[in-house]
Amino acid sequence: MSEYRTWLLERARAANRPRQDSTGQQSRKDDRRDRAEARKALAPLRKIAKDAEAKLAKLASERAKLEAALADPALYADGKAAEVTRLNTRLAAIAKDEAEAEERWLAAEAEMEEAAASEP
Repeated sequence: MSEYRTWLLERARAANRPRQDSTGQQSRKDDRRDRAEARKALAPLRKIAKDAEAKLAKLASERAKLEAALADPALYADGKAAEVTRLNTRLAAIAKDEAEAEERWLAAEAEMEEAAASEP
C-alpha cells in the first residue's frame, strides 16, 4: 500500500508542475487538466474510503438488529442456547469486520489528506 501511495504522490506532483504558455504563465486549460489528473489519481483512494463507509453502515445496521434480538428476554428461554450462541458469534464477527473496515477507511482518508498536503 505504501508503494501505491508513493506512486500516487509522485503522479500528483507531476500533475501539479506548472506548464507555461508563451507568456510564461500556466494556461487555464493546463491548470484544469492538472487538477483533473490529480483528482483521477486519488479516485482509487476515494473509492476505498466510500466502500469502507458503506460496509460500516451495513455492519452497523446488522449489529443493531442482532443487539435488539439479544435484548429480547424470550430468546433466553429454555432450549434456545444455540440461538444465543449463534447471535453472539455473529456479533463478534461483525465487531471484527467493523474494525477492519474502519482501518481501511482511516488509511485511505489519511493518504488522501497526505496527498493533498503535499500539493504545492
